[in-house]
Amino acid sequence: MRKLLIYIMILSLIDAAATCAGIKLGYLQEANPVLAAAAMKAPVAVCSASFLASCLFLYIIYSFRKSIKWLKKALALIFAVKLSVVYLHLSILLTIL
Repeated sequence: MRKLLIYIMILSLIDAAATCAGIKLGYLQEANPVLAAAAMKAPVAVCSASFLASCLFLYIIYSFRKSIKWLKKALALIFAVKLSVVYLHLSILLTIL
């Protein structure tokens, strides 16, 4: 499970960097309506805060790993979603470069 958490963190970092680059280039928009306005003004700060929040969330989840039996399946789903989002962002960014 620890490796899965590390992979999710790596994907979160790539996602944050790709989102930040895409917003700065004008090819991506922040999908989260709460963060969208802030992301237009300070994309690096928003993407950094988003990544740090993800890491904190994963750390909290990891601390409950023994008491939640379905946690590994949930993390596998999070990994799949993150992988899909990173693929989408990178495919958009690579087509414009």
